[in-house]
Amino acid sequence: MQNCLKLERTESLQILCDPEFQRLAQHFYQVAIQITPSVFVTQVPKEVFIGYSPEVLIHFLTGADVELILTSSDIHNIAPYQRALAKGVRIAYLPKIAEETLIRVMAARHQKISNRSEKLAEIFSIGKKALVTNVDGTHLTFSLFREQGIVETGLLHKRGTFSVLPGGRAQVRPNPGTCEGEVVINGALEGVGLLQAPVILKIKKGFITKIYGGKEAQIFRHYLNSFKKNMRCIVRLGVGTNHRAKLCGNLPTDERVLGTFHLGIGDLATATSTTLTPFYCRGVLLKPNLVIDGRQILQNGKFSI
Repeated sequence: MQNCLKLERTESLQILCDPEFQRLAQHFYQVAIQITPSVFVTQVPKEVFIGYSPEVLIHFLTGADVELILTSSDIHNIAPYQRALAKGVRIAYLPKIAEETLIRVMAARHQKISNRSEKLAEIFSIGKKALVTNVDGTHLTFSLFREQGIVETGLLHKRGTFSVLPGGRAQVRPNPGTCEGEVVINGALEGVGLLQAPVILKIKKGFITKIYGGKEAQIFRHYLNSFKKNMRCIVRLGVGTNHRAKLCGNLPTDERVLGTFHLGIGDLATATSTTLTPFYCRGVLLKPNLVIDGRQILQNGKFSI
């Protein structure tokens, strides 16, 4: 509570949860009540967090100085969250997290994660060309969008900040249409979870044109087909920086595992340059090599910087 949220005695905290996370919400309550007397738990249907009823969600999101959200839902409409942030609310979003995972990752050295993430984001900010490979056959090239690298430290110390927890990733948006090659996903994949066999994505001009592999490739193809066709663009790429995170099949946690590389598959029209972004599919690569402008950043999943 104090490391990540920097919760003060004079502040109020609302723990928003859907029914699935009521037990975990009570654990947070017991910790928070030792810091401030203004703590309350609010249980709502998980559909509320998606944002299909913006005014209802805004009502809940502006109910305290700090909002801690426990849900199995992904964010599809970011507008209610943006309005709450504009009012100075700090929002921590914990999607689909298991209690044992939470205990492990929240015991991490958060400042170390923050420093590592910031350093990577700075490299992304000034980089121009990138190459990603791995021993399973990945060979992906792309140019980096000319903007500040996206960093998620997990530290919510300032008014109007948002983070998915656990923290620990640095990301960059590729220039639209520049991603080219094949990506062999060998860790975890949205709609599938932990992979038993690699899933291969053929990418041309930033768009997934082919998905192949075994049974899990078929599952992912079917999953991706449940969205509109414009959800097949590569919208983000990044590196995990959390030394306490472990691959578990929950993609918001998996993409933060130290030394992994992940790609975000979504709609370019809704892509943002902040930590708050609409839902996108994620794939995680283990033991990747990452080179930016000829400089080795990752080698077999180990940092070279």
